[in-house]
Amino acid sequence: MRHKIKYPAILFLVFLFFPPFLSAGTVDEKIVTITVAKKDNLVNICKTWLENPHDWKRISKFNQLKNPNLIYPGQRIKIPVKLLKGIPMEGIVTFIKGNVWAGPKGTEATAILKKGDVVGQGAQIETGKDSAVEITFEDGSAFFLRPDTRVSIRTARQQQPYFMIRRLFVPAGRTMMHIQKCTGGDSRFEIHTPSAISAARGTQFRVSVDNDKTTRTEVLDGVVGVAGAGKKVMLDPGQGTWVEKGKQPNTLQTLLPPPPLEGLRPLYQSLLIDFSLAMPSRAVAARVIVAKDFEMKNVVKEIVMQKGDPLPKIMLPDGNYYCQTLSINPAGLEGIPLAPQGFKVRTNPFPPFVQRPVNGEELKTKRVEVEWLKVGDAASYSVQVSKESDFKNLYKNIQGITGTRQSIALEEYGVYYFRVCSIAGDDFKGLWSDAIFFSCVE
Repeated sequence: MRHKIKYPAILFLVFLFFPPFLSAGTVDEKIVTITVAKKDNLVNICKTWLENPHDWKRISKFNQLKNPNLIYPGQRIKIPVKLLKGIPMEGIVTFIKGNVWAGPKGTEATAILKKGDVVGQGAQIETGKDSAVEITFEDGSAFFLRPDTRVSIRTARQQQPYFMIRRLFVPAGRTMMHIQKCTGGDSRFEIHTPSAISAARGTQFRVSVDNDKTTRTEVLDGVVGVAGAGKKVMLDPGQGTWVEKGKQPNTLQTLLPPPPLEGLRPLYQSLLIDFSLAMPSRAVAARVIVAKDFEMKNVVKEIVMQKGDPLPKIMLPDGNYYCQTLSINPAGLEGIPLAPQGFKVRTNPFPPFVQRPVNGEELKTKRVEVEWLKVGDAASYSVQVSKESDFKNLYKNIQGITGTRQSIALEEYGVYYFRVCSIAGDDFKGLWSDAIFFSCVE
């Protein structure tokens, strides 16, 4: 095989159909062998085939060349597969919310992305406020961008069917990485930021960059290497570190457990969603996330609250939701996420407004006419009458009323309490109206 074949796609076919050209340099390192042609030199060969042409010194050492400037036609040069340029890979937009822009390297990211779009090496992606996007590659690996995040795909190449290298640059924002463990021993996923590099082979981890360019890396699964200012540390699951610009990684810290949700109800029939958090002792703050999906991608509400502060008011329209929490330690590292807790909001149909009788009215009759305003989402109504304000013992319980009035016959004089509720077409019962009382006198 001659090095003058310049196209990576042809190289890929050689790998597939001519396996004799591949041999093992070490037990776990695959190589490709190139035959030197006339007027070849090692530097030009490396410019043609390597991801980083400056690796010609590594190739010289790998082949034990006494003089890298002296190679001859017919000589066979071995190159580790992991150093080859490979074939460009593309990712697909598998989730998107809000405004997400993309553009080629060196330009403003102005094109609006949509689900199913393809992005590849050289693309710059930016999410807006309350926006998010997930990019998934063919091996199942994906990265998820939270709101106000910018990412450049510096490298996305496949060097043989099972070896992939992806390098992202994140100047600002928050990202979540899901990397498949089956991508091969040489496969690599790197996140570059202004202050650090986080690299992994098969893992799940978060990388964020704040306004002063401090990088925080938190590992949920697998092992991640974090490097900064010439020092590298390895993070195991449940560990995190932060790197300030121009400095080395700080001491590894164990990620905090999530704050449990206290008082979260399975069903809310009011606009205000109330619950509280039990923060761990070492937490200084917590992140509360409410999403429409169990994967917590379609976020509708996100709050960072300081320890000791009450939870801000959360108001949500009718629907099914999931809530997740994360503790935040003094270094700003976010902890292990709470498993999403599901709940439902159903405020419709609203309780009817009672028109008569008037609260406290005295009626000189035992047949009472009750009436209320029509509720748009109501298919029918239920009416209750009791001699007790708590309605524990019912005097009358009338269901299936399709109109907005009802005549009620009472056998005795005295004080009565009355209320009405709306029933939806799917038989869901709304809240009761405010109770009113009236008296039947002789």
